[in-house]
Amino acid sequence: MTPLLVICGPTGVGKTHTALRVAERVGGEIISADSRQIYRKLDIGTAKPTSYERRRVPHHLVNVLDPSDSFSAGEFGRRSRQFLESHRQQGAASLLVGGSGMYIEATVDGLGTSPATDEGLRARLEGRWAVEGGEALYEELTLRDPVVAWRLHSRDRSRILRALELCELTGKGEAPPAEPQRLGPIPIMIALDRPRDQLHHRIEHRIRQMVDAGWVEEVRALLAEGVSEDCPGMESLGYQELVAHLQGRMSLPEALAQIARRTRQYAKRQITWLRRDRRFRWLDLGRFGQAGVVDRIVDHWHRRIDAVRVDSCT
Repeated sequence: MTPLLVICGPTGVGKTHTALRVAERVGGEIISADSRQIYRKLDIGTAKPTSYERRRVPHHLVNVLDPSDSFSAGEFGRRSRQFLESHRQQGAASLLVGGSGMYIEATVDGLGTSPATDEGLRARLEGRWAVEGGEALYEELTLRDPVVAWRLHSRDRSRILRALELCELTGKGEAPPAEPQRLGPIPIMIALDRPRDQLHHRIEHRIRQMVDAGWVEEVRALLAEGVSEDCPGMESLGYQELVAHLQGRMSLPEALAQIARRTRQYAKRQITWLRRDRRFRWLDLGRFGQAGVVDRIVDHWHRRIDAVRVDSCT
């Protein structure tokens, strides 16, 4: 049985191209551990793999929800683990690639059972959001569960409401931890990094590329189709700022500057989240280059495969 290969890192670091090259070298398929690429029609602003890239290497859990659909890390974990079970029976390699720490954790370790949504409580919280505003509810979450609040952005409406709902139901803003539920051999866990100035430059360059590729037009088309600006998919990084621009509440340069600032903050939170897990082997793309990093991951993969084969024969 082949071990799961996890490749993660902050937004903009270079996960997609690195993972594609690794997958081609080991003959693997990719599970996207990205909480935004799971939504249909949000293509440019989520840096979704292109159709050409998805033809090069099969991708899973991309384009499976409408923007109005809610989705949890627990549900992602269930779907990704189901795929892994069936895929491994064929002896094929699987790569879990993305920057959503909770999605990675839900796949590698499993998550505790989260209480079902309390419709009455959720309706009251949504009413409070409309009257009091998101900042007020985020501040309340910060007081009730600061650890969970720190992981979220103050505009992440669906996750803040769910965390407050769990606070009411369980006393904590997240599902109770589960005992680790390992799938097969111990996974290979790789985290990609770059020097901060290089990462920030890449983030700003990518935002400009997205705009040149039609990101503003993508958001305009979503609104024209009747997609609500408050739906879960539109909480994706940058979409709210572009909605504000299209509605005349913010100039485009102001929107892009705010997107860049929020993206840098998000990248910092991602790095902090990943650093707390000592299972990750960190590889610096700025130091080794993409080819060097790919070679190191593939070498690590083959050595682990050999070790698994030896263990299975003893």
